[in-house]
Amino acid sequence: TFTHLTAKSTLSHLFSVLRNVGLLEQRDEGARRLNRLRRNEFDERFPGLLTLILTEAEESCSP
Repeated sequence: TFTHLTAKSTLSHLFSVLRNVGLLEQRDEGARRLNRLRRNEFDERFPGLLTLILTEAEESCSP
């Protein structure tokens, strides 16, 4: 969940942009909306970027 990071309206806009360019898939489940990154589409558009980001994030979180 990202609710503590930024305003709800900002997240809604971000998710809308990502859906519109085909990088995010959203589905409703009851009162919740679930978002899923379309990893294959992301990797096709930005080869290696997500792997680099995740690797850097893991390294920065390590003691």
